Amino acid sequence: MATFIVYDLYSLSNIIIPIFNKHHLRGNKYLDFLVFKEVVEMIQYEIHLTIKGKTIIREKLKNFNKNRTDFTMPVNHKINITPYYFLGLTEGEGSFCIKNNRPFYSIKMTASQKPLMLVIKIFKDNLSERPVNLPDSIDNSQIINLLRYLC
Repeated sequence: MATFIVYDLYSLSNIIIPIFNKHHLRGNKYLDFLVFKEVVEMIQYEIHLTIKGKTIIREKLKNFNKNRTDFTMPVNHKINITPYYFLGLTEGEGSFCIKNNRPFYSIKMTASQKPLMLVIKIFKDNLSERPVNLPDSIDNSQIINLLRYLC
């Protein structure tokens, strides 16, 4: 395991944030990035040193990472799946298994990642010689294991 940590404000605002401004995250992590970017900007302007600033940051962090309850993406956010993204997602979240003597592949995500999973399904269908026909509506419990049935 390797860990890469950046603490200094200059590197965060001039290296890390511009990378993710240019190469957008696709799922809910994008929402976390937007909050992170706002907090970094507040620290740059020393807003975090005031009681009001600390309160604002605490409020922003209430809907951050695992505490997130609002998964509404900005209107201009586009989800673009590339082969390299799909490869990285597979390495991080994918699972190759054999169950009941049948091989299958799955990516398990939370129901809040449904928009991302649907775009991945479209990407995968465009790679396949035999696209899978799914019903028009899929409930959240089905979407979590959707890719299991696509392979």
